[in-house]
Amino acid sequence: MSAVERHQDQRCLEDILEIVVHIFWINAIVFSTLESGYHGFPQITSALHEDFQKLITMQERDVADRIEDVYETRIKLSIMERVKYLTPDMRMAIIMDDRPSQFYREALRVKVIKCSTSRLALAEAERNPGQGPPKHYNWCDSRPAYIGQLGVEIEEHRYQLAVTLEVFSELLRSIQVAVRSACLSDGELQALKLKFQAVNSYYAVAYSAAHGDSGPDQHLINMSSQKWW
Repeated sequence: MSAVERHQDQRCLEDILEIVVHIFWINAIVFSTLESGYHGFPQITSALHEDFQKLITMQERDVADRIEDVYETRIKLSIMERVKYLTPDMRMAIIMDDRPSQFYREALRVKVIKCSTSRLALAEAERNPGQGPPKHYNWCDSRPAYIGQLGVEIEEHRYQLAVTLEVFSELLRSIQVAVRSACLSDGELQALKLKFQAVNSYYAVAYSAAHGDSGPDQHLINMSSQKWW
C-alpha cells in the first residue's frame, strides 16, 4: 500500500493514530519523569528534562504537566483529541522522529531508582525503631506518619513505573495491528524499532522493579528477529 493510499484508507488512519497517541503518551511521561527526577535526584538527571523538552511539542509538555492524569487511562482520550487534528504527515513525523527515544532509558532508570530508594528507606526505618523521620521528612510529625508516607511513596513509584511499561506494551500492540493491516512501511517499522531498542536492554530491570517477579512479560521484543514486533 502506497503512502497516498494509506492516507486515504480509514483503517490505516485509525491504526496510525493509535500508534501516535501512545508515542505522545510516552513522551509526556518521560518529560514528567525527567523534570521531577531532576528535583529529587539531581546527580542522575542533571538538566536532561531541558534537553528533552526541546524535542517534543508544547502539547506533549502540557499533558506531562497534568501529573494527576498522565498515569491514568483517562489521559488517552485527551491525547486522542489533540492528535486527531494533526495531518497525516504530522502524525508520521512523530513516528519517524527517533530523537526523543534517546531519553527513554534514562526515564526508566529514574523510576527504578525511585522505587529502590523508597523501599530501602522503609527497610532502614523498620530496622531502627528508635529513629525518627529525617530532616527532609520533617512534616511527618511522628514515626508512624513517616512510615506511612514511605508506604505511599513505594506504591506510587511502583504504580507509575508499571503504567509506563504498560504504555510501551500498548504501543507494541498498536504496531502489531497496523502491521496486520499493511499500514506501515519498512522505514516506518525501523523508526518504531529504534524506540523500543532504546529501552529493551533495561526493560527486564524495570519490569522486576515494578512487578517484583520475572517471566515472559519482562522481555518486550526480540531485537534479533526480522519481525521484531
